[in-house]
Amino acid sequence: MDPLPPLPLSSSPRSTPGRWSGLAPLGSATALCLASGLLLALSFPPLAWSGLAWVALLPAMTASRILRNWRERAGSGYLLGLLFFGATLWWIGKVTIAGTIGLVLYLSLYPALWLALAGVWTIGRPPFQPGGNLFASACLASSWVVLEWLRGWLFGGFPWNGLGVSQFQTLVLAQTARLGGGLLLSWLLAFGNALLFFAGLRLRAELRREQKRTSHPDLAAGLLLLAASASYGLFVLITTPRETAQTLRYALIQPAVPQSVENPFDPQEAITREIGLTESAIQAAPQLIVWPESPIGADLLSTPSLRVPLLAWVETSESWLLLGTPRLRGEQLFNDALLFAPQGRSLQTYAKNRLVPFGEFVPLGSQFPILRNLVPFELEFSPGASPVVFQLQNPMVRIAPLICFEDTFPDYARRVARENPDLLVNITNDGWFTGTPGARLHLANATLRAIELDLPLLRCGNTGITTFVNQNGAIVASLPEADAKTDRGQGILLGVAQWHRPRPTLYRAVGDWIVWLSAALLLLGMAPSLRKSRMTQGSDPA
Repeated sequence: MDPLPPLPLSSSPRSTPGRWSGLAPLGSATALCLASGLLLALSFPPLAWSGLAWVALLPAMTASRILRNWRERAGSGYLLGLLFFGATLWWIGKVTIAGTIGLVLYLSLYPALWLALAGVWTIGRPPFQPGGNLFASACLASSWVVLEWLRGWLFGGFPWNGLGVSQFQTLVLAQTARLGGGLLLSWLLAFGNALLFFAGLRLRAELRREQKRTSHPDLAAGLLLLAASASYGLFVLITTPRETAQTLRYALIQPAVPQSVENPFDPQEAITREIGLTESAIQAAPQLIVWPESPIGADLLSTPSLRVPLLAWVETSESWLLLGTPRLRGEQLFNDALLFAPQGRSLQTYAKNRLVPFGEFVPLGSQFPILRNLVPFELEFSPGASPVVFQLQNPMVRIAPLICFEDTFPDYARRVARENPDLLVNITNDGWFTGTPGARLHLANATLRAIELDLPLLRCGNTGITTFVNQNGAIVASLPEADAKTDRGQGILLGVAQWHRPRPTLYRAVGDWIVWLSAALLLLGMAPSLRKSRMTQGSDPA
C-alpha cells in the first residue's frame, strides 16, 4: 500500500499557533520587566534590600532583547515603572488617590523611555567584545542617569527614589555621592547591572561555541571600579576629622498631631501640645528648639488664638525657636519657616522654594484647570524667591532651613550650600502618611544631602522621622516614628550636634557633571543608529 501523501502546509495544525507566535515572547518580556520593577521596589524602604539594586535591571535588559521594536520595549518599560513607582509611592494616595495615579502614570514614562533606548545597545549578536561591552554598558547607565536627572527637573521636578538612593544605608558606597551626587551612584548601579548583563551574554555565547573563550577584562574593569568606589568610601570614613569645629545643643519636638482633611485636629490643642513638649525640653537648656513643618492649617502669626500663646512662650524663652507655618502675604500663600531669637528679640523668615506637586501646587494647573480636581486642597502655595540661611547668635551658627521634601532635591541643597551654612535643618510633616513607608523613604532620600555636601542634617517631623544625621550620612540619634494612631508618637529628641569643618566635595564644587558627561556619551552611543536610520530613509524610493 502506498503511503499517504503529506498534508499541505496550509492545513497543518502547526500553522495555527503562528498567529500567536508573538504573544509568548511578549509575555516573557512583560514578566521580566515586572520582575525588574519588583526588585527595584524591594531595594528601597521599608525592606531596603540594597543589594538587589545591583541586579534589578538585568531582567529588563533581557526583555529588551526579546522584544521586536522600540514600541514594545517602551510598553514593557512602562509596566516596570508602574510597578516600581506604584509600590514605592502608593502612600501618597492617603492624601490624593487621583493625584497619586496621575503621578505614577507620569513617572513611569521615564523607565519606558529608558528601555525603548536600551535596544540600541542590548540587541547585538556574538561575538561580544570587551570594549564594546564596556561602551554599551556606559551608554545604558548614561541614558538612565540623564532620564533620572530630567525627572528631577521637569515640571518642578520629582527626584524621589533615584536608583542611587537605594544605597543610603551602605555608607561605604554612599560616600561616592561626594564626587557626583546621588546621580553618580545611580550611574554606577546601572553600569554594574549592564556589565553583568553583557557578561552573561558573552558567557552564553562561549558555552554555545558562538565565540572563542577568552578573558573578561570588561567584567574585571567593572569589579575594579566597584572596588575603587568602596575604597574611596572607606578612606572617607576612616579619615573623618575628629576635631569638633562647632557644637549645638538641640531639642527636636515631635508632636504627632493627627492629620486629616475630613476631621482636622483642633489647632489650639495642637499648639498647646507643641508648647507643652517644648516646656519639658527646656530643662535640658537647648540652644535651638525645632518644631516641625506646621501640622496646623492656619497662620500662627495672624490667628489670634494661636499667636497669643506662641508669642507669650517665645518672650520668656532663652532658646532659639525654629518652626513652620503657612503665611498669607497679600494674595499669595507661602509655606514659611520662622526663626525666633531668644525672648523674641528678632524674627528671621524663609519661604519654601520647592513646592510639592499635587500637594502644594498643581503642575500645568493654569493651562489645564481640570488637573486641579486631582487634589483635595483648594488653596495653592507660591514658591519663595531664593534660599535663606538663618544666623544664630551665641552660639554663632548658620543654619539652612529646608521645608518638607526640599531635602530630596540635590541641586537645591547644593544651591543652599553656596551660602556656607554650618548645618542643614529640615522641618517636615509626614503625618499625612503615618503607618506607611513614606517617612522612611523621605529620610532615605534626604540622607544623601549630608554626604554630598559634607554638612550635618537635623530633621524634625510631626510624626517622624525626627533624627540627627552626621556628615557621613550616619544616623546618630532618632525618635521612634509615630504609629497609625499617632497619639503614641509624641517625643522630644535631645542631643548635642557636633560636626567638623566641612570637607570640600567635588559635587559641592562642580555639581551634576555626571549628567553632562552622560549626555555626551549618550549622543556618541546613538550616533551610529541615527546615521543608519538616515541612510535607510535616504535609500527609500520616492
